[in-house]
Amino acid sequence: MPINLKNINKDWTLFLDRDGVINHEKHKDYIHTWDEFIFMKV
Repeated sequence: MPINLKNINKDWTLFLDRDGVINHEKHKDYIHTWDEFIFMKV
């Protein structure tokens, strides 16, 4: 069943990411806290 986008609550945002797409990849580890997260410049 298709999702009706008009019914989505716009009070929040969900980012689904693979390391190195919207954030700098942490060498041989995962991002565990917001302090470690660095957005990539566009």
